[in-house]
Amino acid sequence: MPILLATGLNKIETELENPEMQRCYHRSVLLDVVKEINPEVIVLSPHINGEEDLLNSIIIPLRKSGIRIIFLPGTPNMSDTRNWMKQLLPWGVYCYVFDPVTPEKILYRIEHPGRIKD
Repeated sequence: MPILLATGLNKIETELENPEMQRCYHRSVLLDVVKEINPEVIVLSPHINGEEDLLNSIIIPLRKSGIRIIFLPGTPNMSDTRNWMKQLLPWGVYCYVFDPVTPEKILYRIEHPGRIKD
């Protein structure tokens, strides 16, 4: 299963990277990279570099094309985290990994997709 890491979290991505997992470092090229490698899953974080609107320019087009997103929103009690979840749930993003993010948590979420009731 091809997986794209687009988190801006270099240490985590380095630990995860393998032949199935490729990396994207900037929002401006993310959709082009997706077209090239055709991933089934994208691990995405608001920490990825770039000025592009993450929701409208990246997440919505990805979800419209059926790509599963695992989102790293921060800690559950942060207002930004709650805002991200409110924006993402209507677009079918049910997979989250909360801080502290570890490679093990990401691998678990890849293997065990989130559901709306979670």
